[in-house]
Amino acid sequence: MTFKMTTKFAAATGLTAVILGGLVSPAAHADPIADGSKSIFGQLSGVGSDTTQDVMNGLSIAAGRVAGDGNGDWKLASYDATSDTAHETIVTKSGGATIYRPNGSGDGRDALLTAIGQKASVTGKYTYATPTGRTVTWISNTAVGAVNNVKGQLQFSRSSAGPTTNVSDTGAVSYVPFAKDAVDYAVAATSVFPALSVGRDTDAADANHITPNTLGAIYNCAATRIITRPGFATKLVDDSYTINTAPITGEVSTPIHAYIPQSSSGTGKFWALKWYGSESASLPSCVKRAGIAGGGHTDVSVQEHDGTVLEGDAGAIMPFSIPKWIGMAKALPGVENVRHGAVLGTLNGIAPTSGLGAAMVINPTFLTNTSTSFVARTVYNVVPYRTLKDATTNEYAMFNGPSSIVCSNTATITRYGFGALTATAGPNSCGYTETRAYSMNLPTVTTPTFTANTGLKKYVVAVPNFETTNGGDMGAKVYVVATRIDGSESYKVNADDPVIIDAGSKTTSFDLLWSDLREGTWNLGVEIYPNLTGYSVYGTY
Repeated sequence: MTFKMTTKFAAATGLTAVILGGLVSPAAHADPIADGSKSIFGQLSGVGSDTTQDVMNGLSIAAGRVAGDGNGDWKLASYDATSDTAHETIVTKSGGATIYRPNGSGDGRDALLTAIGQKASVTGKYTYATPTGRTVTWISNTAVGAVNNVKGQLQFSRSSAGPTTNVSDTGAVSYVPFAKDAVDYAVAATSVFPALSVGRDTDAADANHITPNTLGAIYNCAATRIITRPGFATKLVDDSYTINTAPITGEVSTPIHAYIPQSSSGTGKFWALKWYGSESASLPSCVKRAGIAGGGHTDVSVQEHDGTVLEGDAGAIMPFSIPKWIGMAKALPGVENVRHGAVLGTLNGIAPTSGLGAAMVINPTFLTNTSTSFVARTVYNVVPYRTLKDATTNEYAMFNGPSSIVCSNTATITRYGFGALTATAGPNSCGYTETRAYSMNLPTVTTPTFTANTGLKKYVVAVPNFETTNGGDMGAKVYVVATRIDGSESYKVNADDPVIIDAGSKTTSFDLLWSDLREGTWNLGVEIYPNLTGYSVYGTY
């Protein structure tokens, strides 16, 4: 039998200052490198979160290159969230399209969903380390070389947060946990902030216009200034506080500039969720995504884990991943030091790090103490679900379960400052695959028709139609299956050559010899893997 199949788709006090004498940051192994004459590309290519880009670069090195592959592709290729203007685009596959760099967890996820056909197209914002931003549209189509055509160019994305919306048991992608992170506050080396506590989003000033020394007071605009006075405790106050300028008093008022990263940032969404109850909440008037003062950085966009906006501003504050800060402090491979003098604060009296120099790690107490675990979180890689359930795929070997390549490299994960996941099973265990989001855009399947031609000893098969109305599906595997009517015998005709449904069109031929079927009545049809109820279609002939 010759089977033709076509797939169609629509297109200061309390600060932890760590000094690492003699450590000089090497050239960053940020995007994948050629390493001599070897390939710059990878089997699995990913984009997204700034928080986890460094540790994923480290895991790329640990995973190494494909054995026996003359091209020497990396097994894992991870591309940074930002770069300079000369490198604002990336190419992830040999001969692949030029893609504007997705910046942050949200942009990375959307680019991946587009690459697997889950979205027809999506608009995202690329922002590099200048006040300039660029709006792009990632697409998934068949136009070879089209700019921002991400079809087939991405196999995973990095995310510093799990799914809070579009969670679904039939999700096209899985949020696969691999490490523990915590977000502390960061301030300038010249900061005059006192030690802070977490507090609540309702913290307010008292009758004397003095507020609690908390993040809650700062991020809900109750605390707007820092009052310092020699010999007296530093205090946070609101705008109605009257400073005593008499020489004997000597109070100095420093304005607070509270920042939060760009809207596509997983850390920005995390901080907004903690203080305002929603990842997409409107920010209060005192909280900005761009620099408004200090160090001459007016109008600088706040990139997550980049201390540019803090530099030279004694009243500036922003969220900052502790592991990300540790990686910069230790000058690890693949890490660009963009702290610009930023230091981490002690929170609720608990230091964010422990150890010095190369031995520095995240303070385990910071992750587990009830007073700071409020700002601890799990970090993830977002991977198409189908690939995680198929043991023959590279994604399965890389991400699925505690024995996967990623989860087996605990030493790399902790070296880059992250905490290891200690659970051995369930949603908080490394490599767990069942936290899913974004319901699959599964195809509509029409029953194929098979006409026996005994004279020519073959089957003539009408082309079945696989199509969706919104741009594609999850990249399902499609098999042609022959099954005896009595169920006594069954096999996949194209077991070694399944069709992968993705965005675009595809025609594939299969041969089934008459002698293979012998005598009897057979069911001939198609099955889609994962084999979800209602997506296997047969005809009896």
